[in-house]
Amino acid sequence: MTAVLYLNNQITQAVSDIQMGIGGGGLIIKDGAEYTGTAHKITPNSKDPRTVIATVKNSKEVLLITIDGRGEYKGMTHKDLVSFLKSYNVKDAMYFDGGGSTTMVARNEGETKVTVQNYPSDGNQRKVINGVGVFTTSQPGPAYKLYLSTAFNRTFLGESMSLNLRAVDENENPVSIDKSKVTYSVSGVTGNFEGSKFIPTSIGKALIVASYEGIDVGYEIQVSTPVGIRVEPSNLQVSENSTKIVKVYGIDTDGYSMPLSEGAIKWTSSNNTVGATNNTVVTKGKTTALLRAEYKGVKANLGVIVGNITNAIESFETNKASWGGDTSTVKGNVIICNDEKYKYHGNKSVKMTYTFEKSQDKQVAYTLFNTPIAIPGDAMSVNMWLYGKKQGDVAKIEVVDSNNKKFYLKLTDSIDFNGWKYVSATLPEEMVLPAKVTKFYTYANSVNEKKTTAIYLDHVSITRGFRGKSGLNTRDDFRFDPWYKKTLQGPKDGQYMINVVGSTKVSSMSLNKEAVQKIGNQLSNQTSLVVMAAKNNMSLPLNTKSISYKNTYEITDYANTV
Repeated sequence: MTAVLYLNNQITQAVSDIQMGIGGGGLIIKDGAEYTGTAHKITPNSKDPRTVIATVKNSKEVLLITIDGRGEYKGMTHKDLVSFLKSYNVKDAMYFDGGGSTTMVARNEGETKVTVQNYPSDGNQRKVINGVGVFTTSQPGPAYKLYLSTAFNRTFLGESMSLNLRAVDENENPVSIDKSKVTYSVSGVTGNFEGSKFIPTSIGKALIVASYEGIDVGYEIQVSTPVGIRVEPSNLQVSENSTKIVKVYGIDTDGYSMPLSEGAIKWTSSNNTVGATNNTVVTKGKTTALLRAEYKGVKANLGVIVGNITNAIESFETNKASWGGDTSTVKGNVIICNDEKYKYHGNKSVKMTYTFEKSQDKQVAYTLFNTPIAIPGDAMSVNMWLYGKKQGDVAKIEVVDSNNKKFYLKLTDSIDFNGWKYVSATLPEEMVLPAKVTKFYTYANSVNEKKTTAIYLDHVSITRGFRGKSGLNTRDDFRFDPWYKKTLQGPKDGQYMINVVGSTKVSSMSLNKEAVQKIGNQLSNQTSLVVMAAKNNMSLPLNTKSISYKNTYEITDYANTV
């Protein structure tokens, strides 16, 4: 067979004995060396997903390679890829379409269907113009080899474990199994087999053996009792008169999680308007409820919010506000503002104008609400919209609870924004609800130059939820990690404490000097070295040595320990 390539109606190349030909994105390796001729190098300097076909020196092997990138996968640059391919003794290599098109499908051992083997960066498959497929032409034969697997190689005492047994012939073709001829046995633990399911009745390491037509295969599992459980999601927002399915996972002594059978979970509720059966949450009316899942003595909470999560409680259409009073250094006034520019919701907002004199003493400006703003009993936080003018002051609210106890809650460390911004204050667990917002105020710890400025308040709301409940607002299953310690032991003689921190610079948020200093102090506390494990970092006042990740592999010698 002879192939002829035409370019601009001119014959440019003739190749004999071609059995397959396919176009790609450019040569990477030719005759074992990086190809430096004219070729399309796809995003050569970016770490992106890659798709490659390659041949191996002195071999009949063809390599089909996908390299994931983006998200939690790093990808490779063109240079990275060249080094990687050389390590596999590649003779020639060519690009296929990469990026979001990088996809590999294959039939796993004993399976009849192909499945995606990599993690496409789009999150799903994309239509591409070409690709390479490898297919067997041999006819299926008798079973030659067995494969045994489970969804998890760990389980809990009394939990049913499904066994997936597959067979292939000598050419790795899948072979159908007559389940009536399969036998199972177990050693290391006791248990019962029900068809292709195993239910352990004791704990420990076990070996399950499957036998079929004189062929055996073994599979190791670990059986234990859970030290904890978790519900996902741990917070649930649903409509009235609706149902929602959740999942419950057991956590073993090594920190691994496995799903638990629905019927084994005992559910109780703090509110008869919400309940759960077989991991299905059922709601009747608008409320908040705390559900508790219990499994063999260990428990976890599920917070359920029926109805809207956020409810507006004040937009100052009728409520009035007044100035908290002048002092020797603070002057101001409060009005209801009708200016279109300075209202976020409705027709009005509250405007507080204030003057701080030059002083090294703390100065405070107050707005008093003529009718305190009511906070209902299911609130988790109070939120409002502020229109700032980059005055840099701290903003807080005064909240009085049902026991007349006053709380001073911070909305923002610094009014460092110009225009409207959504701010929020979490209500502490010890606050007895319902409560009321009585004051809004700003303050500065010191003022270098006299300033007059204004701030606008509008659209106060509450977020419904649960205050201080472990595992609801943040994940807390780290408690069951065998390596977790509540407090770290300080370094002893010959030991070093190293703090590793992710990105400290976020474009959507800026911190004032006080907050930056606190971060620096905390990272430096009892620490010999701070490792910045991200490229984006702010300048921090560290009083110890630090190194930053430079998006490349490197070795650092610290105190002759490397």
